[in-house]
Amino acid sequence: MFLKNILIKSIKNMFIIYIMENIVIRADTPLIITEEENKVKMTNTEHFTLLVIEPNQIRERDWSHINYLSDLVNDKFCQYIKVHPEDYIQFIGKYLQVEKYKEPYIKVQLIFEEKDYITEMMYVEVKKEDEENYELNEFANLLNVNQDKIFGNVIINRSYVSSTDDNMHIDNITPQKLHYSLHKRANTTCLLYNSDNELFKEEEIFGPMDVYADNYFGDKRYNIKKQEISFLKHIINIWYTEDEYGNNNVVGNLILNNIKVDKMIIFSMWTEDYRDSIYLNEFNKMILLSTKLKEFTVPEKMSKEETDSLGRTIIKNKYKILNLMYNNI
Repeated sequence: MFLKNILIKSIKNMFIIYIMENIVIRADTPLIITEEENKVKMTNTEHFTLLVIEPNQIRERDWSHINYLSDLVNDKFCQYIKVHPEDYIQFIGKYLQVEKYKEPYIKVQLIFEEKDYITEMMYVEVKKEDEENYELNEFANLLNVNQDKIFGNVIINRSYVSSTDDNMHIDNITPQKLHYSLHKRANTTCLLYNSDNELFKEEEIFGPMDVYADNYFGDKRYNIKKQEISFLKHIINIWYTEDEYGNNNVVGNLILNNIKVDKMIIFSMWTEDYRDSIYLNEFNKMILLSTKLKEFTVPEKMSKEETDSLGRTIIKNKYKILNLMYNNI
């Protein structure tokens, strides 16, 4: 991802920071950085906004309250701060307060992904034996999608990663954008098909898919067929029921086209535990591609690492791969 290669290692009194595979910073302390070392290869030339989340407690808040997310992203522990590209490295060291840690190791975690944008969280890893020395960041732990327990300040970064070309830059993070990301993590867009009208429609679904499916399929809920398909980096789940009066060739070659589908739910998995959204526009591309491709894996030539004009590694996420393949048929 855009910032996944950020790493701080403590080697005696020297800190080495790798950022986006294009910069190495060496300094006697994490905050003493030369002018040349403070530059990162990016296309941003103007100030952009990052979010610093300070330690906080939110466990007593009612998550079902209508303003729960809005109150979180606008709370006083959320600081939306403008930073100039030339001050970016200095900003990281200052607001992650790396001087508070004996051996600061910065981790970067992808917390939300959508077409053309990714949102990441940067934090200093705290070892279990040191946890009592730092303040818990409960909002950061809500954002977290791995097993880390997060303490201290975190930085939230939103980046534009074009799905049609090699354009990449840091975008402004705002309360509205973060609110949307959190909403869509919990309320994912899925696709529904009903043979009665022979149409797909987008539907926002909250909570476990099993619960929703039982209600959607009704009397046939005990006869749901399930398939999970890896399709050009997408993990697509297709749940359906059959009927002798149903329709075949509903989703191209994603399932056997002689199956007579009555109803169907299509959803996408982001990780093993988290769904993400899938939209009709991209699914229609998958249906067409499924009839053209012999295999649904990413071709070797597209898997090769490439760099842009600035020497940055080009991010080939599932959205870019899908568009590349679609445009090449």
